[in-house]
Amino acid sequence: MIEEIKKPKVSVIIVTYNRPGMLRNAVASILGQTLQDFEIIITDYTEDWSVNQAFYDELLNESRVKWIRHKKNINNISLCWNEALDIIRGKYWCTLDDDNTKYIYYLERMTNFLDENPDKIAVVCPMMQTGYGTGVFYRKPNNYTELRTANHIDSGQVVYRREILEKIGNFDERLLAYDDWDYMLRVFSLNNMSGSAFGWLDGEPLCSYHWHNSKRMYHKDIEPITEKTGLFVANKAANNQILNEIRVYVMPVTPEHTWSQKQLWCNIHEALASIPFVTLVSDDPHLIIIPGVLWAYSTAQIIDLRTRWPNAKVMALLCEDPQGLFTNIQYSSIVDWMVTNDINAYKHYYENLQAPKKHQLLHWNCLSISNKLLNFIKGYDPEKIYDVCLVGHGYQGRREFINELFPKLNPGTKLALIGDDYVNTLDGRVKAYINGTMDEIQTAKIAMQSKIIILKHRGEKDLCGFSVVKPRSVNRGYIEAAYKAIVMIDEERDFHSFDKNTIITYKDGSDCANKINDILANYHEYTDIVSALYNKATEQFTHRERLIKILNCFRSVRYNKIII
Repeated sequence: MIEEIKKPKVSVIIVTYNRPGMLRNAVASILGQTLQDFEIIITDYTEDWSVNQAFYDELLNESRVKWIRHKKNINNISLCWNEALDIIRGKYWCTLDDDNTKYIYYLERMTNFLDENPDKIAVVCPMMQTGYGTGVFYRKPNNYTELRTANHIDSGQVVYRREILEKIGNFDERLLAYDDWDYMLRVFSLNNMSGSAFGWLDGEPLCSYHWHNSKRMYHKDIEPITEKTGLFVANKAANNQILNEIRVYVMPVTPEHTWSQKQLWCNIHEALASIPFVTLVSDDPHLIIIPGVLWAYSTAQIIDLRTRWPNAKVMALLCEDPQGLFTNIQYSSIVDWMVTNDINAYKHYYENLQAPKKHQLLHWNCLSISNKLLNFIKGYDPEKIYDVCLVGHGYQGRREFINELFPKLNPGTKLALIGDDYVNTLDGRVKAYINGTMDEIQTAKIAMQSKIIILKHRGEKDLCGFSVVKPRSVNRGYIEAAYKAIVMIDEERDFHSFDKNTIITYKDGSDCANKINDILANYHEYTDIVSALYNKATEQFTHRERLIKILNCFRSVRYNKIII
């Protein structure tokens, strides 16, 4: 039985750079809160990991702390906040700079206010400022114009509802400073620019802001705030208000689309229709989405739409295949956004194009969980009648893998194969239950009756002679992760988004067989892994959640190379 993992009430995002002492104080201020139902996400861009290694080791057993560690300082705090926002699980969220602290009642009082005032999307509290200009900082701008003149609200004073991300998107990574000011303007502009989306928690300060002379989080030279800078932030925010609702036109499927690409189109359309800030339209869109492959449409069709709707942007949501790569490159000059599920194409081909610009090139996993499949999975809990299931087309490399694997499994192991081209091609020793191509619900029924799901990448011999395409470079396993089973994935795979403690890797057929035999002998010990994998998949690996993140990149420009 799958155990639903309880979500924290609030997510606290801490960004740090090379300040271990201050970071300890910031984290301690959260760990000591009267409200203990939280998670902490630390985004660390300190080049030398040894700086924070001791503190990292101390927190290894603190399950509420997640640490995103990078080797490169990218000089962009909005990017750091956004990276954490991509994985938050809390009902509410807030940010904390590593040189500041929250007082012990901060989380309790701020979240209680939002619980009691469902009409407010965010709440602001008084803040104690120390160092330069010591005193209480708490200003209530009377109108949008006043907030445009000066930044009256510090990022550390605010707790937001999670839904704010659907209303106004993420932080804007074009801004190397005043990014929180820009975000406050966008929140303030809700409800007809009235500022009524904010709630104000009067009383004593609940957090502190420290002015000091130590290095900033990032090595960047920021000019003092000027009227010009303020106007840029304010005007950009004002111009973006139209994106509180995105009008989306999805190009229709064509006879050129394969069965799986048509299925993808349906899933994308269904997911878009369920997103509150999206309106599907047939005329005058903000965004034109081309699903699946570009070669299914002529350049004339795309140019015609651009001529008809000159203000609309064009986004290609690509389901990569070897035949499509060069066509996609040729079409790149007439689309604004390229979203690919192939990490090799992303890194080595599209990244070098002049158009679209690099910040409009995203990486995603198109094989995600549809709303229909999610509802089915949550209500389906069958008996496990298969021991092992492999999902995927029966390429030669996979057939050879199965022939290597199966004889080394313990006698009586039941194997299910889902995909074409397995019949009459396997070694006679393999006794398997073979099923051809099926829709997502039929596939899920069989896979969810299995204890273990195996994912096997395509090898060089399975690539149809297209040398530009690398094996192992397409994301896999996100649908399978929700099947309430143990997932095994080949360790040579270039990219996946699983946590190390929720996925089991194998080297080859022999190693895979040995691990399967051990898992089946001790299956009851893997209950927690199955639950963690299922919960992550159903929360983060759905078409709806992925499309929200992609569209938030469109609403609030994301300059980092996002991997979704």
